[in-house]
Amino acid sequence: MEQRHILLVFLFSFLPKSESLLNVTVPHTHQATLGTNTSILCKFRIDYPPFDAQYLLIFWYLNDREILNYTRMYTKVKTLNSRLSINKDATKYGLASLDIADVRVSDEGKYTCCVLYTPERRERKVYFWVYAPPRITVTNNIVIKDKESILSASITGFYPVEIDIMWLRDGEILAGGTVLTPQRNTDGTYRVNSTLTIEPTEENQNQNFSIRVQHESLTAFLQEDFQLIYGDLKSLNKTSRLIFSSSTFGVWALIAWLLPYSM
Repeated sequence: MEQRHILLVFLFSFLPKSESLLNVTVPHTHQATLGTNTSILCKFRIDYPPFDAQYLLIFWYLNDREILNYTRMYTKVKTLNSRLSINKDATKYGLASLDIADVRVSDEGKYTCCVLYTPERRERKVYFWVYAPPRITVTNNIVIKDKESILSASITGFYPVEIDIMWLRDGEILAGGTVLTPQRNTDGTYRVNSTLTIEPTEENQNQNFSIRVQHESLTAFLQEDFQLIYGDLKSLNKTSRLIFSSSTFGVWALIAWLLPYSM
């Protein structure tokens, strides 16, 4: 694509045209949510009309690699990715925006909008940020009264990796929560497990527990509320043998500490 780019610029430089002044503008940054469709804005203006389409070429780059080019003369869009496109009709009105379908984590990066109106060339850079909101699943809320018990939750599907996790009881933050190292999902998002060790009393049975998450993708914190389920050693003997996280999390037993009491 780069060789074709150079050749087109070379050939177009020999086409006669009246003097013009080209201006290109983009936002400083752009952001979108994972899985959505978005358009990175790029506007251009020819200060000395009339506009002649045969002199127009548009290129888009991601991290300095060409990903799309459009030659107005031949009304053809060439791209390395079928999810990328440009509105050809909109170029008549000074729009060279890049359309991205089904946004992915791999789409994040530094984009360059390059407009050539031969022999002039202008380019502007915009950084595209991708966000994915987390989902919370409480993976264990079964406890034994007056015995050390472990609450656990899984937070998954979030991007970027920075995330704050806290445990609460009746709205008050509890100390002692543990957050494991985040792991990467196949789609580029992250997942992480968190646990809280408590020694539940009779009073806790009627209290509301929560796990709260704060993340860049959220406009407000995300919270999952639950109540403790009190069990006995006999009914929990099978549960204690379950594994509730994959090997990529680091495999560990749900409530393995119960086993000595059942023997």
